[in-house]
Amino acid sequence: MADRYDRVFIFDLSELPDRGLRLDLDLLDCARLGQRIGLVPLPGSDLIPGAATRLREHVSQGRAARLIPGQAAQAERVIIHGWPGGERVRAALLGLTAPGIEVRLPDGADPVTDLEIAALAPHGRVTVVRDALQAAALVPPRQPFLESLPRPATFGLGWLTPPDPMILGRLAGLAPGTRMDILDLSSVPYRRVATAGGDLLDQGFADLAIERLLRRLDALVGVPPDAAPACLPTMIRWALAMGVEVLLPPRTEPLHGPGPHYCEPERMAEQISRWATRDRTAPARAAMSPSATAPRPRTAARRPRRRSVLFLPAKGGLGHLMRSLAIARRLRSTVPVVFASQVPALQPIEALGFQAEFLPTAPGPGASPPEWDSWLRDDLERLIETYDAGAVIFDGNHLTPGLVQAVGPRHGCRLAWVRRGMWGRSTSRFLPNARWCDAILEPADIAGARDIGITASRRSEALRVDPVRLLDPEDLLPRDEARAGLSLDPDATAVLIQMGSGTHRDLATLIDRIMAVLGRFPGLRICIAEGDPLAAAARRWPDATYVNGFPLAQYYNAFDFSIAAAGYNTFVDVISFGLPTIFVPNRHPSLDDQSGRARFAQDHAAAFDLSEQDLPDLEEIVKLILNQRARAYLRANCLKLAPANGAPDAARIVERLLLAEAQ
Repeated sequence: MADRYDRVFIFDLSELPDRGLRLDLDLLDCARLGQRIGLVPLPGSDLIPGAATRLREHVSQGRAARLIPGQAAQAERVIIHGWPGGERVRAALLGLTAPGIEVRLPDGADPVTDLEIAALAPHGRVTVVRDALQAAALVPPRQPFLESLPRPATFGLGWLTPPDPMILGRLAGLAPGTRMDILDLSSVPYRRVATAGGDLLDQGFADLAIERLLRRLDALVGVPPDAAPACLPTMIRWALAMGVEVLLPPRTEPLHGPGPHYCEPERMAEQISRWATRDRTAPARAAMSPSATAPRPRTAARRPRRRSVLFLPAKGGLGHLMRSLAIARRLRSTVPVVFASQVPALQPIEALGFQAEFLPTAPGPGASPPEWDSWLRDDLERLIETYDAGAVIFDGNHLTPGLVQAVGPRHGCRLAWVRRGMWGRSTSRFLPNARWCDAILEPADIAGARDIGITASRRSEALRVDPVRLLDPEDLLPRDEARAGLSLDPDATAVLIQMGSGTHRDLATLIDRIMAVLGRFPGLRICIAEGDPLAAAARRWPDATYVNGFPLAQYYNAFDFSIAAAGYNTFVDVISFGLPTIFVPNRHPSLDDQSGRARFAQDHAAAFDLSEQDLPDLEEIVKLILNQRARAYLRANCLKLAPANGAPDAARIVERLLLAEAQ
């Protein structure tokens, strides 16, 4: 007996990089309606590695069943994504019976001929849909996250379906004097052309500037009929992605999910009136990805679940952890926070009052990266379930498939990627996985004007905030208190050496050379940041004082100058807090562009840029920086470059991802 399905999708696996997102959204729409789904890959199509991650998840999570071409099955409707040719499609249809077959053609594809349609007719009535809104266009270019410009005085109201006279009539009485720009999007042309085997439905989107139309709107309203246009879900996703309020009747919630607002048509005028008469000078809403949209408001009687935020800083130096802590510290106190740390030392996390779980960096000695990634997926799934995570916030360079697969299939759990720029000559083969994120946060770089890395060309997919740092200026200890806390002579000149983790360079030899130069200056108090693993383990420089307060930046006022690497967090901190610095950047090509940062600071007379090859010049630079007037000059130029802290804005993005915590 043939299996029965509500929808069976036929697709070409080799086209998934372009069509996969659209197919994924279609499957989610069907799953929300409780429909049974079948998947039939076209015979002979090759799977591009990593392209079908979400597709496999639909199967593994039981939302869809994979069918073998020729397998007997009955479907209410068969949907064919793309048109690779009649013979392959007919082979995929063998064994399938359905009242209707829908062919979705990408915009620009050659039309399906009458002869080809007639060949499919024995399998069901054929409808061809010209799908101009392709997967690549589903997420429109985002506006900056925070816009200080006031909104226009005119309230933009768009109608997805023909305007309802009852709602418009009531609205005129509820919002007198309010200027409204009413746009009827239901007038999008639908051209039906009779063919031998069915109808050709051309949605006509190719010639319409949909994005420009939506940018005129504050709200999008619709009371769709039972047979809603096929374009409706896509239009709603576009609107939500651009920060437009969407108002629909409650019966449509199973299809469109938690993004829109829902109320009965007789109450829609009241809701629109509230939106139209609210403060028009408030900053514009954030533009979010379609799956991270703002949910409808709660009623007073509803008691929402307190979903947690799970931070996952990547292994490596402390930079990823520090940015994660900076954002977590600015979340509302009602949001539960958990850290999944790949660094055994959990004290910095717990010192700020956050719960921490340790994730080993590999399941066992000699494990390969794929084995580790598989283990990461399993353990991360456990943590998501244990802590009822509503969002996973990953800070790192490599968004691996295991991480994506652990978060993606879980309803209501969002994935955000904190991705700093200045990648230099480095890259990641996992960068295309950005398409599966609900939000990508890019903390700006003070030297961002010099960013020539691979992410500089991908900024349109990210929500940018100011440089993120853990502390604000008021968090720093006064000089006397900071020196007392580090047991430093209150009158001595003190220098702080903070060279980072030492990855990809000989840290011991480098500090040996720096210590040899600094030792030529009598009375100079030399301090080494004990966060450096090598320094902490060996303490091989007995003439130095080792400092290990966390966070170390709170003690910056204790030092007259520093010698430092130019990693993201150190660079942002020393510039923001006006600590005169000699940068010795780590120039390894696999790291971020530290040399670009150091050159930027030197070009703005805010610091010195010194390569390891030019280290013999260190003595002359130290002579100069020991001059109090020179340090004051550097400090003043640092403070001219000092940006606002982007951590609060990043925290607001994270809060918006939490559906259960939304306002």
